[in-house]
Amino acid sequence: MLPREVLTLASTPSRAILNSLYARLSSQCLASRIQRRLVHLYVSARSPTLNGLHVLLPFEQYEVPVPKRSDHKIEIWEKAGKGEPRLVEADVSLTTALAKYVKEGEALGPLVCPKETLSDKQVQNWEYIRDNKIQDQYKRYCIIKQGSQGVHIASKKGKKAKGFIAPDDIVVKKKADGTVMKTKITPLGPLKEQHLSLGSPTTYWHQALDKMYQFISLGNPVEISLYLRSSHEPDKIKRVSRGDLEAWPWMHNHFPHMRPDFIMKAMPAGTYYMIEPFSDGKHVQWVMGPDLPNQKRTFTKALVKIKEQLDQRVKNGTQENLPAPVKEMLRLQGYEKYADFDAVQEKRERRRVNRLRKETKKQAKKRAAQQRKMARQSKSPGEDQESIERIGAFNSARRKGDDGPSPVRLYQL
Repeated sequence: MLPREVLTLASTPSRAILNSLYARLSSQCLASRIQRRLVHLYVSARSPTLNGLHVLLPFEQYEVPVPKRSDHKIEIWEKAGKGEPRLVEADVSLTTALAKYVKEGEALGPLVCPKETLSDKQVQNWEYIRDNKIQDQYKRYCIIKQGSQGVHIASKKGKKAKGFIAPDDIVVKKKADGTVMKTKITPLGPLKEQHLSLGSPTTYWHQALDKMYQFISLGNPVEISLYLRSSHEPDKIKRVSRGDLEAWPWMHNHFPHMRPDFIMKAMPAGTYYMIEPFSDGKHVQWVMGPDLPNQKRTFTKALVKIKEQLDQRVKNGTQENLPAPVKEMLRLQGYEKYADFDAVQEKRERRRVNRLRKETKKQAKKRAAQQRKMARQSKSPGEDQESIERIGAFNSARRKGDDGPSPVRLYQL
């Protein structure tokens, strides 16, 4: 007979709870594992300095191809709980899908994940997908309704900190002529992020679309990062270089659930591009902003201006704190200021500096040990004998229960 605790844990309700918890934790771990982030557009556009923004070098503004340019056809299915999905319409063009099925609170999500039959290397290779017509095998999509994924994000209401504007606060401003102007302001929430790829599981895609809608509804800007490669790139030069610029236009013409215009239309009414799409050939990133009164701000022009200043600094050779792979990339691209750069020589120089630092620390420790030794040797034998006798008397007095004479230092450093 099994113990009661084991029987309770193995009961059907507990098993269901544990399975649900395991699925939720697995999806969260998977989401954190597959995140590959090269740059934060929202943070970069508001940065007060250009130092550290060399990650923007391969990025350029990305124009999403018009849906009517694609001749790809998809299928719309309806999910009925745990039952089998039902076909709603076949041979649907991207233009029809965007106009007929995608609306506020209803997003287009994949019904099957390509990683069920493809390896990680195959899913990350868009040329393999194109040459083998994988897009024709994964053209089934379903409509994801807001709130249907069991994900609830509550608004955080805490203490009103100094300088914090509570929701719907009235801000009073006094003009120079003495008139008073009252403005109702809803504060912009903190930035939220979502990282997605073609190989992301369908459940993760559906939950991410639901989270985006809730984040926007709560007044948070959301930065979306779509990426092709989730594994680590071993080549340091390729890691910081621009990818194939033909990849994402082809992907968006054949996988509509990854298109920025499809995702934007499914968000709450008034959602706008706080930062328009940018791409380096490996990623497509943009920031969605909520429709808040007196808080509609765009940072696209600011990001473009920062990018121009960064390009000019790199051209003049005045950009600071560039990593060795970036310098090597610029040298290969023909920048004259970095023509004499040698990555191997810089690596040797860095090792030499580190070796000197270690030797300096060792020498300092050795010198301190020698000074302590010389201090001990400089004392007369009589002082050492007297100290030993006094400490012996102190220890014997402690054993008898008497505090005895106070101890003295054995050594004088």
